[in-house]
Amino acid sequence: MKTAHTDRMAGSRRLASVPREGGAPPRHPAGIWPVLLAGGAVAAGLHWTPGGSQLWTKLGALLLLGASVGGGLLALRAAVSASGPARRTWWAVGLGALCWAAGQAGWCWSRLAGSPTPVPSWCDLGFALFPLLTAIGLISVIDDPIGRLSRLRCGLEALMLTGSTLYIEWSLVPAEAVATVGGSTAQRLITFYYPSMDAWTLAMVLFASSRVGPEYRTIIAGIGAGLAAISMADGGFSHLINAAAGDGLSTTSAGWFLGFLLIARAALGPDRAGSPMSRLHRRIVTLVPYLLVAASVGVTVVRELDGQRLSGFLFWDAAWVLVLLVAHHISVLLENESLTAHLEHRIAERTASLEATERYYRALVQGSSDIVVVLDAELRARYVSDSVERVYALSPRRLLGRTVADLLPYDDGVAEQLALAASGTDPVLTEITLMDGRGDRRSAEVGITNRLDDPAVRGLVLNIRDVTERSRLERQLRHQAFHDGLTDLANRSLFFECAERAASQPAGPGQQSALLIIDLDGFKTINDNLGHHQGDELLRVMAARMSRLLREVDTLARLGGDEFAVLLVGIDTPATAMDRAEEFLSVIAAPTTILGTERVVTASIGVAMLNTGDSVSDVVRAADTAMYVAKFGGKSRAALFEPVMHEHSRRRFEMQGLLRNALTNKAVRLSYQPVYDLRTASLEGFEALLRWTDPSGRQVPPSEFIPMAEDGGLIVELGRWVLDEAISQLGAWTVALPAGPAGPNLTMAISLSAHQLHDPGLVTAVHDALLHARVAPAQLILEITESVFVADEGGVSDRLAALRSLGVRIAIDDFGTGYASLAYLQRLPVDILKIDRSFLTTGDGDHPAPELVRAIVKIADSLGLVTLAEGVESSAHVAILQRARCRLAQGFYYSPPLDAEAASALIAGSTESAQLGPVGGAAAS
Repeated sequence: MKTAHTDRMAGSRRLASVPREGGAPPRHPAGIWPVLLAGGAVAAGLHWTPGGSQLWTKLGALLLLGASVGGGLLALRAAVSASGPARRTWWAVGLGALCWAAGQAGWCWSRLAGSPTPVPSWCDLGFALFPLLTAIGLISVIDDPIGRLSRLRCGLEALMLTGSTLYIEWSLVPAEAVATVGGSTAQRLITFYYPSMDAWTLAMVLFASSRVGPEYRTIIAGIGAGLAAISMADGGFSHLINAAAGDGLSTTSAGWFLGFLLIARAALGPDRAGSPMSRLHRRIVTLVPYLLVAASVGVTVVRELDGQRLSGFLFWDAAWVLVLLVAHHISVLLENESLTAHLEHRIAERTASLEATERYYRALVQGSSDIVVVLDAELRARYVSDSVERVYALSPRRLLGRTVADLLPYDDGVAEQLALAASGTDPVLTEITLMDGRGDRRSAEVGITNRLDDPAVRGLVLNIRDVTERSRLERQLRHQAFHDGLTDLANRSLFFECAERAASQPAGPGQQSALLIIDLDGFKTINDNLGHHQGDELLRVMAARMSRLLREVDTLARLGGDEFAVLLVGIDTPATAMDRAEEFLSVIAAPTTILGTERVVTASIGVAMLNTGDSVSDVVRAADTAMYVAKFGGKSRAALFEPVMHEHSRRRFEMQGLLRNALTNKAVRLSYQPVYDLRTASLEGFEALLRWTDPSGRQVPPSEFIPMAEDGGLIVELGRWVLDEAISQLGAWTVALPAGPAGPNLTMAISLSAHQLHDPGLVTAVHDALLHARVAPAQLILEITESVFVADEGGVSDRLAALRSLGVRIAIDDFGTGYASLAYLQRLPVDILKIDRSFLTTGDGDHPAPELVRAIVKIADSLGLVTLAEGVESSAHVAILQRARCRLAQGFYYSPPLDAEAASALIAGSTESAQLGPVGGAAAS
């Protein structure tokens, strides 16, 4: 166990006055009690041993000096480690004890030197300061009373205690002893000072013990015990001296010695923390001043019976105590009256505060959208807040006394929830359905709290909150989470959930399922040209049409964009699934009116069978593969998945990757097909044609890789490359060749896809390419197909107008094979009309069809357009075109597509001769 010194060396601060909070009280050194017993034994032995009085006079004086010094030092040590009021108390007691020790040291010096000590002397100054400082220390620990009347009462009680104690003490001194007190005035004052101050310190002990908390009460008790011993020794000393009973010092020194040892004992710390006062203890402490006054009265009665009359100091002391008693009583009455008035004021304030709080919470309850209902033990409504009328249009008065069955007839689960809440203490939260005063069913969230055991409530408290809108929103959010926002069909998540459920059911006769993946043909082009609003409307129309074909067990979903999926449950054979797919194709292909014009939209459908235990993801992938087979097989058809299609799908994705690499590595190339003027037989220009040879050496036709480029998102990048390459080549020819019929006036025709026309950077790309190649804009011809003119929307006409503003010419390719009409030719910025090769032959052979060609040329002439015939294969074709007054022509009759070097040679030859005839293509004729 660590000693006090070790604790201090370790940095711990042990409060000698107040124990550590939450810990055990400080313990005293084990040797303190042996010291006390040894001191008592020495005092007794010296006193009763023959000749001990003379020895005690000398040794006792030294023992007293040591006891007072030790008590003072220990008190100062306690002051250093204490805090709060206890620190001031121990400082005062310690300084007082050291002052007493200083007086004792002077007395010992005179006594041992053999010279008498005069009275009074400077030693009496040290003795006199001890009770004064000790009393001040006791007062400093008292709790500060509240209010002036309370302070006055406390002061009067202190004076009453002092006067009563002094009265009792002086009453015990024999009258003849008092009468014999003589000497100078200073001697008389000293004689009266010591017992008076002893009485005052004892009174302060009593007074302080009734005014401190439990943590200081043990300290006061320890100091009080020491002061009581010292006071008894002072009284005995005075009595013996006045009675000439010998050396009073030798008889009473044990009291002083014991007193300072008790003070030292208290400074070392209490054995245990003080406990709060009991009610009886408080009453006794409160009555202490009156008890001492009563004791003073008893002493007076005894003196009167003994024939001793009050006179001198005792008379004035008694009168003073009586005046204090009356004043104290008056102060108590005034304080009680003040406390009563203050209490009444506090009660009035509290009552007003409670009323305001009640009004506040009543306003909260009545103004809240929540409804509060209190049910008694029989589940009858005992209280209903007024908000029920505002929220549910129900009268709260008519609801009082009604049972839950009357209040909530549409929700049987409430009774169970109420029973659950009544059986426990935890709140219960549930959702119910009730009918309001307008006859509408509403959803409500109810919190049920059991307050049956609460005397202020004695019921079940229901907090009802209307959540109709929240429930509707939750249902809407749940619906949106599993449905497409545009068509209100099932979305991908719900479709896969239904398909997983179908795949998990055991298979039986007619229990097979089929998955259909439906993709609208050419929807992106339609959507881009018509605008997204019309495209969305088209998707809604198609969704409504397909929904009419569904049975109750089927599921139609929109997977995204223009792709739909159908789950057909109960399909017996793949043939039945294909029949259902044809039904979907038929209903989709029904004419649709778009912007006042009737259009036909087709679709490609992939079909795959779903068996029990199949992976839905794998089956969807199979149906998607079949859909692409149908789309690349000519569109507007359905295809049933076969395992070999996986190879086709793999090949398609592989080809897309190869095309991407070819574009990155510049492995694609351009060929140039010449265009001739039929009137002058001169070379007019070229059409740039994209060519690609895959790594295996196969020449991949444009009809195969262009759709792959569009499907893989490469068409815009590929088109940019064609523009840059072709215009750059035209610029090189223009700079290298001399002026002439085939010189700087050469033209270059480049085909644009619908995706390129919707590229916002197209105009800038064309302008930059022309500027970089130093090519006149009129030399560039951009060819577009009729499909982009389905409607003058999506920014197509604006972009074409911007290109024309650069000086670029616009040509319509394959005129007469698409959707264009004469109205488009009049409205849109077009310069050249290309006649498709199909108009040069009939359907049964290679025979001219001059009537159609002539009609097209006349239409073009009337609109101010230049005509260009493509696919010219023979001299007969040339003759027809010349008679129809067609301006330009191209085809194998003149030349197949040439590489850049051959085309350069052709240009060089054309500058030397303008003779009409096949150039490099005679064999083809």
